[in-house]
Amino acid sequence: MESFSQINQDINVISFFNNKTDMYFIDIGAHDGKSFSNTFLLEKTYNWKGICSEPLPSSFKKLTKCRNVICDNSAVFSKSDLSLEFSVSDMLSGLTHCIDRFEDVKKCNSIIIKTITLQSLLDNYNAPKIIHYFSLDTEGSELEILKSVDFSKYTFLYINLEHNFIEPKRTEMKTLLLNNGYVFKGQNSFDDDYIHETTVIGTYYYQEDYTKPIIIKRQNKTDFSVSSPYWNNDIGTFNNGFLEWKILGKGKLFFTYIDYGNGNIWHRDNRKDR
Repeated sequence: MESFSQINQDINVISFFNNKTDMYFIDIGAHDGKSFSNTFLLEKTYNWKGICSEPLPSSFKKLTKCRNVICDNSAVFSKSDLSLEFSVSDMLSGLTHCIDRFEDVKKCNSIIIKTITLQSLLDNYNAPKIIHYFSLDTEGSELEILKSVDFSKYTFLYINLEHNFIEPKRTEMKTLLLNNGYVFKGQNSFDDDYIHETTVIGTYYYQEDYTKPIIIKRQNKTDFSVSSPYWNNDIGTFNNGFLEWKILGKGKLFFTYIDYGNGNIWHRDNRKDR
């Protein structure tokens, strides 16, 4: 499968969601909609719906021509209805005062754009309360955008967040998300991935035996517990996409199951899917 992302972010999302179709995404900093896009493949091959946001006029024009989802050309920020300077430098474009890499970008041509909070953007387009995938890449304003979200109203099951190892922004974003029900999934060259705790916790089953539920609970920001009639209770952590139990071993987490290898799979209740 061909990836359109910079470092296979789209493939990682598709894998996590078990190749599911007809799901929903939000893509903030969508650029032209195809170049290094984290959501182009989701839409075109898996029929996902969603919102693409891109404030740069030249990129937005291309975006509307190649995507068949909601396209918005406001600049997502922590406050709405501000008129802010936006530095124009193709894929490195961003709000001038937020750009924290490539100082030369700040010296490029600039335009004035209107802002909108992510909360308002989602409200305006009646986005679903559970959004499967959230891609955020705005060259420095990511923290400000996250601050505008009412996490009690909208849940993002999988977040891909560019940080470029800029501190203290990266740590502040991590703290904000961990405090609002998210779990750190892992990192790549310049992004961090998070998943919502509801993709981990809850009830699972082994094979077709629905009489012995396997129940996973979150104990704190990093630790989980599991209980079941099959064994004594165990505790573990979530690291790089794997649940690592002290006794039960290590399983890779997917949207609807956990795979421990050799046919040992804990799955969600799939009776309604039959």
